Amino acid sequence: MRRRLRHGHSLLELLVVVAISAILLMLATAGYAGVTRRAARHDVRVALWRVAAAQEHHRLAHGVYAHHFAGTAPAGADATAVLGPAPAAGGRWTLILGGEREGEWHIEARPAGTRVDPDCAVLRLDHQGRATATDAQGTDATATCWWR
Repeated sequence: MRRRLRHGHSLLELLVVVAISAILLMLATAGYAGVTRRAARHDVRVALWRVAAAQEHHRLAHGVYAHHFAGTAPAGADATAVLGPAPAAGGRWTLILGGEREGEWHIEARPAGTRVDPDCAVLRLDHQGRATATDAQGTDATATCWWR
């Protein structure tokens, strides 16, 4: 009986290992993308609530809500209309402060650049604490973006 020594692995064995590795990599990448999306949503929600707290503090100090962040106010704007700098929102979001009438304000978070979360394209918080969100098509996505 002669024994043949095997050196290395067959092509079929290597292909099976590569296929299994590719499947595991796809699963890991999808899971990681979901985690980073949820983390970005958390960052922007925290930033919006910080603006809400700053607005209430500004109203207590000045008697009115602010309508501009520092650095975005038009030239000659009244100092009581200016809030401090916009809080960081993870670098993925731009915060826009506004208000239609006296005693009201809202803050919107929109994607900065090309990194768009299609499920949560715009998050909004207003003076009454109403939190709303829409997806990239403009459909209501409040439950997905604010409460998950």
